[in-house]
Amino acid sequence: MASSLINYDPTMLAPHDWGFPVPIAYGPGRLSEIGQRCVALGIRNPLIVTDRGSRNLEFISRLRMFLGESGLKSALFFEISPNPIDTE
Repeated sequence: MASSLINYDPTMLAPHDWGFPVPIAYGPGRLSEIGQRCVALGIRNPLIVTDRGSRNLEFISRLRMFLGESGLKSALFFEISPNPIDTE
């Protein structure tokens, strides 16, 4: 069956390792560290992406407040569906 595939490359099915280390900070009080963490990473204008249903929740307001306290100007993008489909 593999021979019927166009541009079949047998190495695509070979075992591979891939790592993408992402630090995750969670727990009580951690949101208050977001501004300091952005500054440490050189992020100056963070973009917050959420759906319409979450844009007015308290954690978004607090997130923007903590970013502002660190001198960061954030933008909020909420024109996204909670479960986007391919045509969006």
